[in-house]
Order: sequence, then C-alpha cells, then structure tokens
Amino acid sequence: MELTNKIIEFFRTELLLETLITAAFLLSVLAVVFLIGWKVNREDKSIENVLRLVKAKFRQGQIPEKEYNDIKNELSKSMVEIKRYLKIYR
Repeated sequence: MELTNKIIEFFRTELLLETLITAAFLLSVLAVVFLIGWKVNREDKSIENVLRLVKAKFRQGQIPEKEYNDIKNELSKSMVEIKRYLKIYR
C-alpha cells in the first residue's frame, strides 16, 4: 500500500511539473506572437510618420523632388507589403 501511494505521488508530481512546463512554454509562445503583432502594427504607423516628415522636408526645400519621389515609392511599397502580410496572418 505504501509503495502504491509513493508511485501515485510520484506521478502526480511529474504530471504537475509537466503541466507547469507546458503552460510556461505556451505562454512564452503567446507572448512572442503578441509582440510580433504589436511590432507590425507599430511599424505601419511609423512608416506613415516617416512619410509625413519627408513631405514636410520636401515642402521646405530640404530635399530635392527626385529624392522625395524615391523615398515615397520605397515607403509605399513597404506599406503595401505590410498590409498584405496583415491580411494573410489575421
């Protein structure tokens, strides 16, 4: 009887430990996914802010029109790619 109780207690401890490890792993994965999603959404907004800054510098004459158009095209491509990824992974 005592041996049976020791065996049962051993398995309870092992199962508890496995459950805690599995829960910690799943929470870590969830945290990583959350942080990636947050970063992607934040990236979209920061691209818009950069575009506004470039427009302001162009209007003030700090950058030439060709450079402004190049930057604008690059940022537009980035925004399109990010929005496409967001549609795929949502």
